[in-house]
Amino acid sequence: MASAGKTPYRPPPFSAKPPQPRPMPPEGLFPNPGPSRVPFAQEDLARVFDVKTIQRGRTLVMAGAVRLGAAATRVEATVSDLGRELTVTVTPLDRGRRVAFERSCGCGRSACAHMAAAAMAALDARPEWRRTSLLDLMDQPVNAAVKSPSPPVGEGLGRGDCGSESRKGIFLPPFRA
Repeated sequence: MASAGKTPYRPPPFSAKPPQPRPMPPEGLFPNPGPSRVPFAQEDLARVFDVKTIQRGRTLVMAGAVRLGAAATRVEATVSDLGRELTVTVTPLDRGRRVAFERSCGCGRSACAHMAAAAMAALDARPEWRRTSLLDLMDQPVNAAVKSPSPPVGEGLGRGDCGSESRKGIFLPPFRA
């Protein structure tokens, strides 16, 4: 309720003028690199394809049923399956923290083993498609220099029944339930 003598707040009227376009930078200042290849990893495929589809795709790759094409920014392949030659296209797209896939296959399904096989064949045969993932790092041997040293004898917490009386630290009696 407005008090006498004061007018209530009213927003300014809507402007019917369209926003002005920004001026373009001079030609050549920011060169357009064009479409680029987006690397991906096996874990990106696991977000799109279920386990059974990935297993079937891996079977097709191991059987030699996938022939990769020569595309630079997408994976193009021909997959032979049950006497049919299917044309497959898988395009990885950068979506910030994850990779999405634009994909198509001659079989007509939205996420099939043929697409998974084409993507896995690209990961196997062409290192430029590979993105390092946590799964890749798990396969690496542990560096011996990184191991943390064990504390010297006599330092830290001592156990009541496991050493000499000359140890430094806090005495903890054995646990009994």
